[in-house]
Amino acid sequence: MVYLKFYGRGRKEFKEEYEKIIPTQNDVVKIVNKLTRHYKLSPLDVTFNKRKPNTGTYWTRSKRVDFHRSVVSFGILCHEVGHHMAMEQNGKSGHTKKLMVRIRRLVKYCRKKDFWGI
Repeated sequence: MVYLKFYGRGRKEFKEEYEKIIPTQNDVVKIVNKLTRHYKLSPLDVTFNKRKPNTGTYWTRSKRVDFHRSVVSFGILCHEVGHHMAMEQNGKSGHTKKLMVRIRRLVKYCRKKDFWGI
């Protein structure tokens, strides 16, 4: 179960980001749009659901990101946008070392721009 190790590694490395919850759905959409524009990616459709809190899903064919409607952390947001970035840049969006590099890049940019203090 390599993908479970990947999630654990990400949560361990970005502990602070997984604890910081984005206050509103509007802010989630704003940050996703800022990240996709900055990295020159195609726009993502952002939707919200009632599934498990602090989870997300990236749908490759429809270029859609699905988040829980009340609890979204910066870690989850960067993880899902990282999937989109990987898909756009090399046609694969699996849990690989290259995806972790992209997530690190997204987290670093969010820290630099201080998206925490929305």
